[in-house]
Amino acid sequence: MKKYLGLIKIYEESMSGTHIKLLSRTSDDMNLINFWFDMYPKHEHVVLENNEKLDSMFDIFKDMTPITSEEKKSMKRAKKLYLKIMKE
Repeated sequence: MKKYLGLIKIYEESMSGTHIKLLSRTSDDMNLINFWFDMYPKHEHVVLENNEKLDSMFDIFKDMTPITSEEKKSMKRAKKLYLKIMKE
């Protein structure tokens, strides 16, 4: 299990109401969490020490934005596969 759990609360108000979005990311590397926070500079951030219950509770809010080179490669492969499937 990853050591840290980062959470971002995105809060937007408009004429139609309030929209709240919660994003989560887990990592062993605090620098990676901070880099991810920098991608959302105008929103609230918090870091928690992760455990099984927190991991289970916030997994549904996982931000799938690729950050590491490994994640970017995986996303490219997934896009290629998706496009291939859609052509068939």
